[in-house]
Amino acid sequence: MKTNKLALKLIEECKQTQSKKLDLGYCDLREIPKEIFELTWLEELIIGNSYWDYQQNKSVESKNSGGINFISSLPEGWSKLNRLKKLFTGGAAYYSGSQWNIKSYSPLWSLSSIEHLDLGGNQLQELPKEIAQLTSLNYLGLRYNQLQELPKEIAQLTNLNHLDLYGNKLQELPKEIAQLTSLNHLDLRSNKFQECI
Repeated sequence: MKTNKLALKLIEECKQTQSKKLDLGYCDLREIPKEIFELTWLEELIIGNSYWDYQQNKSVESKNSGGINFISSLPEGWSKLNRLKKLFTGGAAYYSGSQWNIKSYSPLWSLSSIEHLDLGGNQLQELPKEIAQLTSLNYLGLRYNQLQELPKEIAQLTNLNHLDLYGNKLQELPKEIAQLTSLNHLDLRSNKFQECI
């Protein structure tokens, strides 16, 4: 599939300016452009059309004016972005039909320096135990997915201080979650819990 001209223009501008942030939201993307893996200096990458800003407690829309991105897979090559600290890769759950359907996030497990990972607005049904490889994570956004359980390995994310699980199908949490001693914020609203936790 051909990459949208707007996305290629924004990537080229990023190359020219060596900007540490790239917003590819609303670029009418159906796949992640392989050209982003040439931007090895990137620290923040926005591929989602919108994302939840937990500090402002609101949804933030991309400022781009192209069509809605709808991504269904992630390519290999993420390890080249070894300076990446923030990644927003989710559909907008707030709008009907705009949730993405990425089946596997395994290409991201090589992002050892990632601190802020937003996977919200997808159809994610399972969080793989490999999430534990992202030991620098301090924010994990999983709102508006289809998660029914969390892996016990989530306890290995010892730097995690914000875990957003709003709008999933969780019925219980693994007891290991108590080991997340840095956790300051845990959003469990709109899940399927049978008893108060």
